[in-house]
Amino acid sequence: MLTATDLLGVTGAATAQVVVLPAGPLLCGCQPHVALLGALTLAPGAFRAARKGPSVARRRTGTIVGSRLSAAAKVSFAVSRAASGALRGHACVAAPHVRRAAGHRCTRYTLMRGSILLKGRAGADSFRFTGRLRSHALPPASYLLRATAETAAGECGAATAHFGILG
Repeated sequence: MLTATDLLGVTGAATAQVVVLPAGPLLCGCQPHVALLGALTLAPGAFRAARKGPSVARRRTGTIVGSRLSAAAKVSFAVSRAASGALRGHACVAAPHVRRAAGHRCTRYTLMRGSILLKGRAGADSFRFTGRLRSHALPPASYLLRATAETAAGECGAATAHFGILG
């Protein structure tokens, strides 16, 4: 039984099913299905970005991104760049320029513009990521790759992996 009260003091009650999701938001608005997408692997974990070309290529530059899907799905890959930050309450925000007001240090991730959308097949699947998004090479830094898979039936799953771009 769930009971809620609005700002005017009006109370309402209803029976609801609560689903607890793993930490981190999913990038799709679908029914979560934890077993849909297995762990991501990147080999090598640090590499040089290609000087030219697309985000996904057959040539021997970049890294191989591997994953395992329990069913065929559309898979979207988004890249976030790691940056230093400071804790403000429970949130990691951009670090202030004044050192004494910095607070506890933390790592925050800012979403890079652009993404990679692929059709994944059931079972083990892989592609070669060149370290480029939107026709630009990623600058040397640490990054987080987040994969979100969504089937035609509306099930989804997410996985993340860290990687680095070398200078």
